[in-house]
Amino acid sequence: MFHDPDTNITNMNMEFCRRSVAIQCQTPMEKFHFLVFAMQKLYAGVQDKACPESADHVMLQEVLLGGHLYLQIIKDKLVNWVTTLQYLVLRKARIDPTFSIKPSTLQSFVSEH
Repeated sequence: MFHDPDTNITNMNMEFCRRSVAIQCQTPMEKFHFLVFAMQKLYAGVQDKACPESADHVMLQEVLLGGHLYLQIIKDKLVNWVTTLQYLVLRKARIDPTFSIKPSTLQSFVSEH
């Protein structure tokens, strides 16, 4: 989407919203309602009145592209893996005060778990 000197800023904003914001919605009113709903969920999540949605939740599969869904799942798995590795390293460091992290040590943690 390139800037055309003959296009005013309002038309450019409308085209941007049509192509990039809530692309699953057909009309501007649907987009508005969707964004209001998203803001309500955001505020409820910040106030701990709602829990975050999982990336593989059925509701999100219609909105997400396949690649984005796979990326989110891989990210979640990597976070779990790194958290487990962190726990193992910290536990080993508490047990053995002379413990130091080396590539071979990390490889042994990975191969064990």
